[in-house]
Amino acid sequence: MASETNLPLLSNFSISNFAEQPLSRYNTNDTALGSYNHQVVSEAINSCQESPSNNHAGIITPEQDHMQNHSASIHTYMVLNKDKEVVFETKNHAIFKIIGSLCRKDVIRRLEYFYPLIEGEYTISIENILHYRKRINDISDAIKSHVEKLSNIRNYETAFMCKLIKKFRSKALFIFHTKNCPMIYCKPIFLLLPLWIESTIQNELTLAKHLFNVSLILNVTKTLMKYNYECLKPSIDQSLKRNMQLGFLYHFRGNKELFYHHFNLIMEFFGDIFTILGREAYYKIFKLHTDSEFLVNNCDNAFLFTLAHFEITAILFDVFILLSKENFDFLHSIINDYEVLKESQENKDLKFLNYMEKMLDEEGYSMSENIRKVFYDLASIYGKLFQEKGYCDFIQNPFSLNFKLWFRENMAGLRRMLLRNIVPKYFDIRNFLTSCNIFLNYICKVTLNPDITPIGFEDILSEKIFRFLQVKNFK
Repeated sequence: MASETNLPLLSNFSISNFAEQPLSRYNTNDTALGSYNHQVVSEAINSCQESPSNNHAGIITPEQDHMQNHSASIHTYMVLNKDKEVVFETKNHAIFKIIGSLCRKDVIRRLEYFYPLIEGEYTISIENILHYRKRINDISDAIKSHVEKLSNIRNYETAFMCKLIKKFRSKALFIFHTKNCPMIYCKPIFLLLPLWIESTIQNELTLAKHLFNVSLILNVTKTLMKYNYECLKPSIDQSLKRNMQLGFLYHFRGNKELFYHHFNLIMEFFGDIFTILGREAYYKIFKLHTDSEFLVNNCDNAFLFTLAHFEITAILFDVFILLSKENFDFLHSIINDYEVLKESQENKDLKFLNYMEKMLDEEGYSMSENIRKVFYDLASIYGKLFQEKGYCDFIQNPFSLNFKLWFRENMAGLRRMLLRNIVPKYFDIRNFLTSCNIFLNYICKVTLNPDITPIGFEDILSEKIFRFLQVKNFK
């Protein structure tokens, strides 16, 4: 077993009390697995020695095993590799059995066996998390090969795929709505990824079989996000004690290598999701606006009283993943045009953000119907977030109620204009989108990250939103 000193500082991971907990054992494939308060599976061998006996030992019988989350509140289950290092930790026994079977290369005969990967409320902890990319890939590849094999053997009909989507919708859509997560603080788009996954699969049901793998990857990335905060927390606590007004830029600069290393690993996992679903073009755009300079500027600009010079670009890339196919294809085409321009000597220094700013300015809006469609689509995305998906419900106070009322009135005004074929004024729709984006940033930076955002920064965001709520657009 891995030593205690190598364990990550995760709130849901503790080894100190293991010896005081009762022993539970179970047999699978004639393999006896046991330890103090945790079950162990090895990748390399089909049997493990049992831990020393314990007076409180108990048995998990087959009858007990089918019960919903039988021992989730008592036991921690760990999957080890051949070197006895922790690869996965979960408090969900069903998840443990699945991962253990995949590690042992056991035969899995029905896709239904993978249900807990979608529906289980579980956590995964990965020891020394930055070094386990290959381990996770191996398990992910095993899931993929099992799913493909079983799909070819048995015809899983539309009803089965719809059931998978329903399970995903009920369990995974809000997986990243968690407190104190610097990644969410930096990029609101992380909150929207599960919505995009649901929409993508809803439009192409055959992709639903990949939800087992996608759900696992989402949980791994959530664990990495939590781990990132645990690593940054001492620095954040110390800096806030010295100066309550220090923003994220200060924390980022002080921990840039660590933070960005974690961020890049998360991006790799998201790349796996885009690849699994056959949407590599989304990942290409995702990476374009996630360099360290953009992350820091995007965070700090949210707290400026004045509009940042590329704010409309930041607004677009905070939610672009939910654009309609038509508008996404257009966005993809203008990015391809940028790459062609960059190849010429005269444009070698052309910055991507400057290029996008020019495309999305008042002249571009007035001259291009495609640009206007992108603006209208951005408004509809916020309509989905704030009216259909309940993103306003994170904040239960008069502030949120006022925003809901303002949003509903302005959205109705925009729809009336579009129905009458009236082109909204550029600064009306830009101000509307800016207001919506600031509220989304309020959710990400204040509501979901209360221990990262100083009170002074919270006041700035609140004041900005209050000012925008005084303006009725689309008259």
